[in-house]
Amino acid sequence: MKYDLDPNKKIKIAVGDHEHIEFKLGDILVAPDTKISLPELQFGLVPGAGGTVSVPRRIGRQRTNWLAMSGMTLDAETALEWGLVDELADPTPAPG
Repeated sequence: MKYDLDPNKKIKIAVGDHEHIEFKLGDILVAPDTKISLPELQFGLVPGAGGTVSVPRRIGRQRTNWLAMSGMTLDAETALEWGLVDELADPTPAPG
């Protein structure tokens, strides 16, 4: 997966496609319209290291289990309340 490191561009990551990498980082900043889920079990797969190690470290085993087993999607505000992300980005575009 290629990442565009331009800070003025939004980075969109497909659900189930290496999104767990970000949960291993220090501070996670997401757009207010971000949706987060762990859909692997719906496809008969076991979540990767992010879903089984990094996510539980941030939100606990019970919430991770619920997120993985239910197939539900978290909105950005809930992810922030739970501690899965650290900050919501300002939705207003940068000047210039």
